[in-house]
Amino acid sequence: MYNSLVDAVVAERDFLTDFSHEEETEAAKIAALPLDSSACVDCREQEFITIDGADAHDFDDAVSCRRQDDNILLTVAIADVSSYVLPNTPLDRAAQARGNSIYLPDRVIPMLPTVLSNGICSLRPLEERLCLCCEMEIDAEGVSQRYRFFRALICSKARMNYDGAAAIMHGDVASEFTTPAVLWELAQILRRQRQRRGGMLLERPEAYCTISADGELHTGFRARDIAHYAIEEAMIMANRCAADFLIQRRRPTLHRTHARPSALKVQLLAETLSPLGISIPNHPAAADFATVLEAAEARDAALSNALTPMVLGTLARAEYSPNETTGHFGLACKRYTHFTSPIRRYPDLLTHRAIIAAMSGAPSPLGQEDLVQLGAHCGATEVKADKAGWDSRQRLLCVGAQKMINCEYEGYVSGVTPAGFFVTVGDLGIDGMVRFSSLAGYWGCNVQKRIITAPDKKTIIRVSDKINVRLVSVVPEKGRVDFIASDYAK
Repeated sequence: MYNSLVDAVVAERDFLTDFSHEEETEAAKIAALPLDSSACVDCREQEFITIDGADAHDFDDAVSCRRQDDNILLTVAIADVSSYVLPNTPLDRAAQARGNSIYLPDRVIPMLPTVLSNGICSLRPLEERLCLCCEMEIDAEGVSQRYRFFRALICSKARMNYDGAAAIMHGDVASEFTTPAVLWELAQILRRQRQRRGGMLLERPEAYCTISADGELHTGFRARDIAHYAIEEAMIMANRCAADFLIQRRRPTLHRTHARPSALKVQLLAETLSPLGISIPNHPAAADFATVLEAAEARDAALSNALTPMVLGTLARAEYSPNETTGHFGLACKRYTHFTSPIRRYPDLLTHRAIIAAMSGAPSPLGQEDLVQLGAHCGATEVKADKAGWDSRQRLLCVGAQKMINCEYEGYVSGVTPAGFFVTVGDLGIDGMVRFSSLAGYWGCNVQKRIITAPDKKTIIRVSDKINVRLVSVVPEKGRVDFIASDYAK
């Protein structure tokens, strides 16, 4: 039952789920070739490890971290996909068309055939792999004193999951490897540096929804541990260096840009938060948005969950663009690109090609016009994949909600539309709609200001208000959940 709901989401969006015979044949031939490491630095003896989720299969990044005098030397090794997927080949066209891998509750729709993504390009333990490395010497203030890029042959010494790495970082478990402990020391430095820049740090549990091999549905919230944060900071630092490297050499590429939120959106958010006694500056830094959610979380986790879509929706969506001056508002970075995931994101593969061309003195692979078109295309495929993931989770959660028909709940208003208003119910882990047609009398609404006005003109319901609702209808095939407002129903 669960898989069929995800099947429907995939079919509705017409995703490219299979590779052609030509593409599969090309991938198999490439995977069978001996490694050509003639242009590589031999780093097989260096202590590289991978740290990923327990269910990960495509390991596209490995890290090595050690102290060097008063600084820390961090090396991020990324699978050298560009050695295997050459421009304008069938595999390249297939990857470009897809734009990215798609992660759904019961499957991954890969950007590249699995013989590459889970095979020769995956940094599996104790297997030699070609990589593009970024080596960074970082001081006690979290500033990169120097960095360099080079192609390397590595051999990952271990595959760790987040829980195992976190136990080592906490000192709960002894390890033969020094990288985890030094990496956590560095990550704390980098997080403090991000805070000083005004970058956003969201320390919130992540919702998960998966279907196990035996067909069981598993949902809930998973706290991000210190190993998640450590890897995140390492990847952000490598991405920043990649952008700087290409800008310094006047090499065009797709930057990961994130514009400041509009003044109007910030004003509307401030008006919504004001009745709660929560404020946000007129010209906020990214960190101020995290502070808002932390203030809501301190009162009620359900309130914070209800406010999250509105608070994050105030922010602009990150984009791919050759414009190098926009920067990344959320991370408070003047220069940023995506470098660390070429197995699953096509823009990262383009970044690798641009770096390698710059290192060799070759012409830039793509010009401005091509990059503008590719940026728009990859942004669209990213949005499509994100919406498919959300829609899949919503439909699956609806199945469980079917058992709760006619149950009463206390929730928070989380959004307003011309048809009704959304309510977030923490007990269900799902949003549903109270339709205006179910309310007694004529109710007005101001979608922009996120308020609903009762027929008496005195009762006003705002986003973030508590409200009692009853679950009356669930349609898993559409991901639709309907409530009635217990105190205002016909």
